[in-house]
Amino acid sequence: MGWRSWEEEEMTRKVRWDNLEDWKGYGLEQGYNKRNPISFRKSTNRNEKSWYRKGGREEWLGNFNFKRKRKRPQSIKKKTVDLFFKSFEEWEIYGIKKGYEKKIPSSLKNSENEKERYWYNKGLSKVWTKKFNFEDRKRGKFKNFREWKAYGIKNDYNNKNSNSIICSDNEGERYWYWKGANERWLTRFSFNPIKEALPDSWQNFESWKAYGLEKKYDKRNSVSLVRSNNKNEKSWYSKGAIKRWLKDFPFIRIKDLKINSESKLKKFLKENPEAKEVASLASANGYIRDVADILVQLYPKRFPSASQLARSLPGAVKRIGYSLLPFKLGNAKGFKNKIKSLPRDTRYSLEEILFSIVCDQYQVQFNQDPSGTLEEIRNFTREKNGMKTLASKVLKHYEKIHSFEIPGFGRMRDRIYLK
Repeated sequence: MGWRSWEEEEMTRKVRWDNLEDWKGYGLEQGYNKRNPISFRKSTNRNEKSWYRKGGREEWLGNFNFKRKRKRPQSIKKKTVDLFFKSFEEWEIYGIKKGYEKKIPSSLKNSENEKERYWYNKGLSKVWTKKFNFEDRKRGKFKNFREWKAYGIKNDYNNKNSNSIICSDNEGERYWYWKGANERWLTRFSFNPIKEALPDSWQNFESWKAYGLEKKYDKRNSVSLVRSNNKNEKSWYSKGAIKRWLKDFPFIRIKDLKINSESKLKKFLKENPEAKEVASLASANGYIRDVADILVQLYPKRFPSASQLARSLPGAVKRIGYSLLPFKLGNAKGFKNKIKSLPRDTRYSLEEILFSIVCDQYQVQFNQDPSGTLEEIRNFTREKNGMKTLASKVLKHYEKIHSFEIPGFGRMRDRIYLK
């Protein structure tokens, strides 16, 4: 029979909290009341995460007095005094210095750069953004068609294809185009017709609508087509905007996008492979709330709240027939390949969950054959398969257990195991 790990012994003695009083007492004993709850989700200490998840499952977290301290973004160092603005003038000078006046406010608000988001949110909270001369406000001062047309000719838009402007990486070009679309000026501007690539079949509303239904655009929100990287989708939407057909097409409205039932969640997961992969992690015990938080961050317009999503996740994942276990490093490799297009911050959060799940999965095998298990994990650290970082963390975790010494029993690596 195998030898139980020292961590399992610790968990047996300390982590079986049968009621709120025992759970709360353990937290106070460990000084958890001096920490922010977010730190437990990111912790690599399994005892801490087990305690926190126990509180989440039993709905005890609201009865514990955590230190809820707002944290500055990690990338913003305390010594960076530029970001602590005492007045509008300091804030404005910093923005001009960084060239933020040439950007659209929404691009700063949703930026992947934490400093840009911090600067914009600071201005928003102090109502300074209304006084800042953003570039889009300059571009928005087209009082009439004549000014708008003059701007387009000055920037040589008349020698471009309208579709190239819609798909442009230049925010100014896209803004100019959609200003013209909203004001219904596009039909009066002479774009270069030579490069027009719109299908001939879109000569009337019926053919345009039929194409949209064929491509299942009626199952999507119009905003997703505007922001799409697919030029055909943008061309179709542009045609509808120019011809004023959009209002008669049955797009899904934003209010209909909310997923508030298990059946809707099941359908959403089937239609979105990346969301399905992330949701699959909820089938491992103790990770439902973590997964719900990540999905809400990825799809904020689809889920009313993380708590409601957490209640529907287990059933929806089970109903789509997804089985996560067993889940070792080989499975983690396939999982990471399927989520590599997700934002970097999201992938980091998922990496922490993967680490905990993989460690759990190797536990029984490690108890039975420590040396063989360590060698199996070590092989992953030698391969160029994108798994070196995760495999190294798992290897370090089990090497630490392997070399741990318990008084009276000795070190685990010196013991003889019977298979």
